[in-house]
Amino acid sequence: MKPLRTYPRVVRLVVTLLATLLDDLDEAATVAANVPRHWTPTAGTHVQVASDGVPELDHPVAIYPTVRVTVWAADPDEADRVAGICLGLLAGHPGEGGIGATRPLTGPLPARDADTGADLSSVTVRVTVRSVPLIPAAP
Repeated sequence: MKPLRTYPRVVRLVVTLLATLLDDLDEAATVAANVPRHWTPTAGTHVQVASDGVPELDHPVAIYPTVRVTVWAADPDEADRVAGICLGLLAGHPGEGGIGATRPLTGPLPARDADTGADLSSVTVRVTVRSVPLIPAAP
């Protein structure tokens, strides 16, 4: 029987990482797994992190989810600029804090949100997430 292992939530790891690194760069963007409920382009730039699934795994060692980072902004240049920064930060990540490695996949890919009028720019990366022991609940 293989050891009982589980995997940290990749979205949470990437949200924490990007929020910290963008703050270190004095970027004013907010970072979360969702877009704030009443967000509008005048609220400032927002970075949304989502999982596009796990197309590859090597259980019990690691999983390799695809993570999509979408920047919501008031103009296309700002959306692309921040998306490029996020791609660079993730591609250059040294492998720590639960993330073993990263590999750029796509982007920046521009778009527009019809509901809010926001300009969007998305990038994707493959993230290596190492497993952690699964501790069964006490009886």
